[in-house]
Amino acid sequence: SRFERDCLNLAFSGKKEATLSNLFADYKVSDSLYRGAKAADEKRIQARGIQLKSSFEAVLKEMQEGVRKRVVFWGLPDYYRPLTGLEKALQVGMGVLTILPLFIGFGLFLYSLDVHGYLYLPLPILGFLGLVLSVFYYWKLRLDNRDGVLNEAGAEVYYLWTSFENMLREIARLDKAELESIVVWNRLLVYATLFGYADKVSHLMKVHQIQVENPDINLYVAYGWHSMFYHSSAQMSHYASVANTASTYSVSSGSGSSGGGFSGGGGGGSIGAF
Repeated sequence: SRFERDCLNLAFSGKKEATLSNLFADYKVSDSLYRGAKAADEKRIQARGIQLKSSFEAVLKEMQEGVRKRVVFWGLPDYYRPLTGLEKALQVGMGVLTILPLFIGFGLFLYSLDVHGYLYLPLPILGFLGLVLSVFYYWKLRLDNRDGVLNEAGAEVYYLWTSFENMLREIARLDKAELESIVVWNRLLVYATLFGYADKVSHLMKVHQIQVENPDINLYVAYGWHSMFYHSSAQMSHYASVANTASTYSVSSGSGSSGGGFSGGGGGGSIGAF
């Protein structure tokens, strides 16, 4: 499909093949871009950071749109529903409650300092906690406001995937009979890679000398290539952080806003690790 081709082009930089160490080559960047930079380099650094972010976000937006179109084409069920009026009201109420400590803490602190000349440290601490709570609350609810919340079918599917992830986490504890009952090791390894448990599944396949029909997957297990893929993903996260810092870099302050990743074009989320 189109979005799968976009994903491959993103990783392989438009080439037909690439070494694992050279994945995401178009986005390779290091903090040497701005380390020890001079004032004359500020605009160049910001332009490079913005260019990297814009390029990635454009590709990501196309991929997201491709996924949405494929979901509609296949007629896949919708696992989310919009928030009800009551849920929105409760959301606003909880938001107000998280902001209250912020205003109370800093407000009383400034009042006490200005009127009575009294420095009472617990008040700014309360205000800071209110600020942290407000940011955390907004961060947790932004996806609910964008996508809605899980409906009954979505909750059931989520439960099944969570159970599957738990099985992958504890796969080393399965007895021999349970391991022998698994007949789709090739698919299991793919999902284990996505969930971050490829090392456990690969080790188990090595120990029990489990082979699959696909020779490439057997090589993947034998040579421990999953660690290289994890390294590539970590590198992409590093590139994202460097690009974010560069896009807002200021020589006067000596830094920029690092952030955790590029923002998603279609959904507005962020991806700290690709």
